[in-house]
Amino acid sequence: MKKKKLSDVDYIASYFLHPILLKCFEKNAKGKLLDIGCGNKPYASYLEKYVDTIYGCDFVQSDEGNVDLVCDAINIPLDDESFDTIISTQVLEHVYDTRKCVSESYRLLKPGGTYIISVPFVWPVHLAPYDYHRFTKFGINKYLEEAGFCDIRIYSNGGKWAMIGQMISLGLFFPVQGKTFLNAIKKCFLCLSNKFFVFMDKKCFNDDYTQNYVAVCKK
Repeated sequence: MKKKKLSDVDYIASYFLHPILLKCFEKNAKGKLLDIGCGNKPYASYLEKYVDTIYGCDFVQSDEGNVDLVCDAINIPLDDESFDTIISTQVLEHVYDTRKCVSESYRLLKPGGTYIISVPFVWPVHLAPYDYHRFTKFGINKYLEEAGFCDIRIYSNGGKWAMIGQMISLGLFFPVQGKTFLNAIKKCFLCLSNKFFVFMDKKCFNDDYTQNYVAVCKK
């Protein structure tokens, strides 16, 4: 996983998402792991410390060829109760049938296995037209309960100030092709903006407007 720089437009989102997600991996990941929607397996180097094997599936092959099985997330042709841990990060918003996707993960987990996911709450449209959902903590809790999961823990990733700062970064400070001087100015203001909104979020935390949620649960 590449560490984000202060001058990156998605710095704030990563600042609050990644520490929580990695801590959940550290505490819960073990045994045989399945990464649903794995892409280029950005967390593989971190997860290798805690699991025996990492197997990844996705709807298409990644540009680095890291997908082990190309399939739909609602119909994964693998045996029941095959994995000790399943992760799915920033994927459920791109799967139209959320219930089926969560149920498929439940089917593939061994009894006592752990399911770790991250989902967006406030984030612009991306990977269009395959962008179908945003999730509240109450909604994702309901999906997990209905599938049969228990011991559900859901963590907000930043609060109101972080969300405002991240939307400003994406809306105002995204690089403009061919505008070197303008981009240099934007980069300076972006660094200042990112610092300010991270500071304010820590001082005045209110997660009614969080950017993402990380959820951990058991089968």
